[in-house]
Amino acid sequence: MFTASFDYAANQEGEYTVLSEGAASCGRYIEAVEKAGRGGSKTTMGYYHAYLDSYFTGVNRYLSDTKNIKGNTDSAGVRAYVQKYCRENPLKDYMDAIIAVVNELYPNRTK
Repeated sequence: MFTASFDYAANQEGEYTVLSEGAASCGRYIEAVEKAGRGGSKTTMGYYHAYLDSYFTGVNRYLSDTKNIKGNTDSAGVRAYVQKYCRENPLKDYMDAIIAVVNELYPNRTK
């Protein structure tokens, strides 16, 4: 489980607002991936992947014990994990998938 604390980034109840692609459903993300896979526009899928990379950059910046949350995992591996999570949980938010992959990666991060 992801044990680092971002308490200072949320209100007193531990709540925060998720913006942009992070607030979309996993089902919507999978639609974007499948559309790109059928030769459609890759733009929307690219927004999701850019959001993911930006979130990781934030994790890298704000966790004092982390240089790279991905460790030795490449971007394709991370995206495959997120896609698997979203296919299994289409009603969850994309942010839930991101948090799940961060929890998975955390033990093997680069310090």
